[in-house]
Order: sequence, then C-alpha cells, then structure tokens
Amino acid sequence: MGGLAIRKASEVAVPAYLSSVCATSKGVEAMVPNTIFEETNPFLESAQQRWLDMAGPDVLLPENTSSQKEWDLPLCKTRYDRLLASATTDKERARLLAVAAKNSSDWLQAFPISSLGLKLDDKCLQIACAVRLGATIC
Repeated sequence: MGGLAIRKASEVAVPAYLSSVCATSKGVEAMVPNTIFEETNPFLESAQQRWLDMAGPDVLLPENTSSQKEWDLPLCKTRYDRLLASATTDKERARLLAVAAKNSSDWLQAFPISSLGLKLDDKCLQIACAVRLGATIC
C-alpha cells in the first residue's frame, strides 16, 4: 500500500501464522496419522477468529490461504482506512493519499548506484522517510 512497511510484529504475526499453518498442512497430513491430523486445531481457529476481528465483519477468508500477502492485505486496508478517517487536516489526508498511490514506493526499490545519482546519503534517507511518514524533521 505504498508505505515503508514499518509495522509492529504483532500486526504481522496472525497473517504469518495462518499462512504458515495452511501452507504446511499437506506435509503434516502426510507425516502424522489421520486421527491426529483430523483433530481440531484450537490455535488455528483462534487465529482465524482474531483475523476476522481485526479485518472486520465484511471481509471473507482469502482464496489462497497459503499466501501471507492475502491474509495481510485486508488488515493493511483496514488500518489504512482507519488512518485516513482519523486524518485531522487536509495536509495529513493528502500525505496519506499520496503515499498509498500506485508506484509511490518505487523509490524504495531503486538500486543505490552512486554514478547514476541513485544513492541517498544517511541524512537524505532520514529526511525522505520523515517526509513520507509525516514525522518532524530534526
């Protein structure tokens, strides 16, 4: 969603766990007896319920349950919508809309080649990140 991908580990934990369990279930099924595999996994059910609580009532479970991105994207959209709704000034709202625009994070993918002027020194990177995040530059 165009951001710097700076989030708390707790925000990524549920999508990571769910995609990991779903991606490895075939291998686990092949290794353990059916009686064990068919038992209900209370941790999986709890994580799915937590994800539904975080994503909101209108969100469906992902089609590709092995993809962390598909588990994570609805949570990112929900968080972004909350941030946008809580913007108190036009400047704040404009910054949030700009950082979520298509290709707005392309600068993060540039190779740092000095001869082409594509390498930011530490100070320039700090300023660019602060402007992007709306933080005070000091």
